[in-house]
Parts: sequence; C-alpha cells; structure tokens
Amino acid sequence: MDKITQLYDQWIEAKMLERAALERRRDIEDEIVAALDEDVTRPGSRGYDVGQYRTRIIFGVRRIVDQDAIKELAARVPQHDLDAAIRIKAEIDAEGWKIIPESSRRILSAAVTERPARPSFSISINSKG
Repeated sequence: MDKITQLYDQWIEAKMLERAALERRRDIEDEIVAALDEDVTRPGSRGYDVGQYRTRIIFGVRRIVDQDAIKELAARVPQHDLDAAIRIKAEIDAEGWKIIPESSRRILSAAVTERPARPSFSISINSKG
C-alpha cells in the first residue's frame, strides 16, 4: 500500500471517529439540558455552577422561511422592514428580525417556521470549586 492510500485510510478512520465523538457529545449535551430541566424553546444564555464546573448554555431559535409564502407576504410589509429582516435567499436576518415592528413580524411569521436551535455549550472547571 502506498503512502497516500495509507493517509486516505487514516483520514477516513479519523472522520468516522470524529463523527462518532460528535454524536456522543451531542447526546451528552441533550442529557445535560434534560438534567437541568431546561426549556429549549426559551431563547437566551443561561449559566450554571455545579460543583467545580461552570457551564454556559446558549439556547436559540432556528427560523426557516417558506420561500413561496414569503413572496406572497412580502408585498404587505414596508420594503425597509423586509430588507432588514429577510435576506435575498429568503432566510432570517436574526438582528433585523428583532428590530422590525411587531406588526411586520406578525405578517412575515406566516412564512417562517420556528424550531429550537441546537444549544451551544461552554463548560470549564471553576478555580473556586
């Protein structure tokens, strides 16, 4: 077996291990969220001190735009609100979505599906613990 073939085989093996580790880490994160009895539908950053560990979990919302519905609804919203909240690919601009008037957000919401985003984790060992 030549060197490049060996490297390819090693790379494929490393990718499989990486994928398995990612799945395992995500399963553990899901268990942590469940053990903390957290509401994943409530966005925001929350911190926890447990023993020697300091944990920060950021809960988000994934918004998916229905391309057909947004075309129909766009005409009912002022252009500056549409430009602030919806990108050309008809995906949510999270910052713009937050700042447009509730009336425009309510209309556009008919074309947007919201689901909890995967929480983002940061875990460190407290020097105090």
